[in-house]
Amino acid sequence: MVNDQNKRLVLVEGRPYMQWTLDDELTERIAVTQLYELRMGSREEIAAVFGISVKSVYNYIRIFTAKGSVGLEGKKKGPKEKLKINAEVRGKILYLFLREGIA
Repeated sequence: MVNDQNKRLVLVEGRPYMQWTLDDELTERIAVTQLYELRMGSREEIAAVFGISVKSVYNYIRIFTAKGSVGLEGKKKGPKEKLKINAEVRGKILYLFLREGIA
């Protein structure tokens, strides 16, 4: 594997196999699964080359087999829903803070 500026290139037997931008997690996960499916390395070898755990390789393969590339898309980071603190609860928190201060 070769990193060049903002791209990553996978070489197989010295020849280019896949290339993607460093921020493209989906294509990297697809590359992991494809290299394993094509028997171009064991889970352990692929994990070492990509700098990930063997468990991650196993999970990518399992998810790709079940759901395809859609399943490999990264999950949204951060809150999944709107905050459940309504105006009344915010008011109570503010009241307690002003009354008792920070501990």
